[in-house]
Amino acid sequence: MTSIEIAGSDALGYRARLTLPVLVVAYGLVAALVSPAIYFDMLADYAQQFAVLPPLVLLGLAAVALVRHRHAPHAYLRRVATSRALPLAVTAGLVCVGLAAFTTFKILIPHVVPFWADPLFAGIDRALHGTDPGLIVHALLPDWAGHAIGVLYGPVWFLAWFGTMAAMALHPDAVLRQRYFWAMGLTVLLLGTVLATLLASFGPIFFDDLAGSSRFDALLLQIAESPVGAYMAEASGYLLASYGAERPSLGTGISAMPSMHLAIGTLHALLLGRLNRWAGLLGWGYVALLLVGSVYLGWHYAIDGYVSIAAVSLIWWVTGRRLERRPAGMSAAY
Repeated sequence: MTSIEIAGSDALGYRARLTLPVLVVAYGLVAALVSPAIYFDMLADYAQQFAVLPPLVLLGLAAVALVRHRHAPHAYLRRVATSRALPLAVTAGLVCVGLAAFTTFKILIPHVVPFWADPLFAGIDRALHGTDPGLIVHALLPDWAGHAIGVLYGPVWFLAWFGTMAAMALHPDAVLRQRYFWAMGLTVLLLGTVLATLLASFGPIFFDDLAGSSRFDALLLQIAESPVGAYMAEASGYLLASYGAERPSLGTGISAMPSMHLAIGTLHALLLGRLNRWAGLLGWGYVALLLVGSVYLGWHYAIDGYVSIAAVSLIWWVTGRRLERRPAGMSAAY
């Protein structure tokens, strides 16, 4: 364990470091009590998916060892194995518990608060942009951009999310590590569960199916004729089938406001900016692409992304105020 990690741990305090894991477990317990069948199905599914993480983490560590510690890669790997292996395993377990709870509550949203906010958000979008933002980006972007958007919004986003969580679980700066995971936990709870339930909405892609309205037919036609048309038909059909049959599956649940893609992307941009200014600019560029992609694909209203960016920025500021008051002379390791 490095001196920085020890100092960071002392600065946080033992009780403070235990608070977040306890709250994650409590979040999972509430979900299990509310809907045990859905929760334990989701927990088993996520645990199965997480089984592929150890070899991916090892590959990532090997790459870091060869690039940044090429003079003593074995010593670096031994140091990580002895100081961070157990915390990484605990983090993976807590993420499983939290994601299973998040998905459970997301699936239950229309049973708690019927979808009501879509006409409001569609109207706000049109008032802000003069028309539906999805139509604007389809008119501006060439056809080939659809392929890039599909990849950046889908697999790249998932790899970035889980890869960043694994990297932060191994990060030597205990205070920054705690700030990231506190911000992540608050984002999932406050935005992904509380706000998503209060502002229950399904997004433009489901307007015809769930509202019986032709309001977004022009956008749906653009999506169908785009390079991602077949993928979007399959992905939206998967969610609709699960919703209609009340059959929970991995990654299901319908919710538009706020956008969790934008929320997680914003958190990572803020984290990257904390580590390196140029990395932060790259992160914010990716946030801009996610915002464009969210309306191009029809998953979200633009206002969903705006709310997510503002809310996560506030969460990051608050967690920084609470956690990054370091003792004099204490520096972060990047």
